[in-house]
Amino acid sequence: MKSEKEDYNIFSNLHEYKGLEIVRMNNQPGKSDINFCQSLGEKFGDSKHKIEKPCKQFLQLCTQYTVLKISNTFNDKNFCEIMNYWLNFDLREFNDKDKLELDFFPFMMTESNKKFKKLNCTLNLHKIEENELNNLQILYELYANFYKRFDTVYFPEKKFICKSGCFHKRECANIFNNNIDRCSSKNQSKFCDALKQFRHKYMDDTICSICPDITSLKPYPAEEQLEESGVADTDDSAMHMNHVTQESTNDHSATGKYTFIPIFLSITIGIFFTPLGDFLNSRIIKNKMMRNNLQTEDCESVLSNYETEQIFSEDTPYHIAYHSS
Repeated sequence: MKSEKEDYNIFSNLHEYKGLEIVRMNNQPGKSDINFCQSLGEKFGDSKHKIEKPCKQFLQLCTQYTVLKISNTFNDKNFCEIMNYWLNFDLREFNDKDKLELDFFPFMMTESNKKFKKLNCTLNLHKIEENELNNLQILYELYANFYKRFDTVYFPEKKFICKSGCFHKRECANIFNNNIDRCSSKNQSKFCDALKQFRHKYMDDTICSICPDITSLKPYPAEEQLEESGVADTDDSAMHMNHVTQESTNDHSATGKYTFIPIFLSITIGIFFTPLGDFLNSRIIKNKMMRNNLQTEDCESVLSNYETEQIFSEDTPYHIAYHSS
């Protein structure tokens, strides 16, 4: 993926700029703006019509900014980046980057700064590379369709009301699924990260009811690979453990079998064919006699010296024999 210079996380609150978007599309610039843009257009010869209209739209938006800001309908955190995106989008039919950098953007910066009394962001008008402009346009369309499902009501409190949600939700799914395949866990980019953020926002949305027959968003490749890797690692680990256990069991089993045979033969020969056998037999017989005598004495002692007591549990009698201390 090519180098990315732009900020891709500028459209998450795009609904707040709806009023600015309407003003941008109006073609009612002031007289001074018309004169400035016509003069600027002369620098571009036969392509001046591609320059004058975007120039007029941008400057009338700058003029209205202060009025719209007073109404507090938008957060100007991303205002400067969105303004630069809009201007580049309107200039997309003019492809001479060097000419724009030299004869358009510096003059537009000077003129627009005359209109802004105070900005909470740094306005940096510049030519956006074509591939990045295309990526930004994709993200813009995603968030535009996401918020077109709602009407924003500000009184008595700000809230969203769902409208025609399924049509725009389908558009979101189609745009996302047509572009997410460009991303992979091995090819990280700001554009793909922005797609991932949109997917989270889309999946977490509960304002509109569930729409039937809407294609689900494809999983983000890194998440998909992580899930597959986890399953594969678990399977490999289980297979390895089974293999090791099987080998260990087989080794012990074989060792036990082969070790047992010579031990058994040695004991058998020692008992039946050497003086050790006579000695062992005599000791075994003697021990048996001693145990029998002890068991007899113990039984007689116990039987001749005990007391009994009768207890009841749930109306059932039990007799307990015990030695008194």
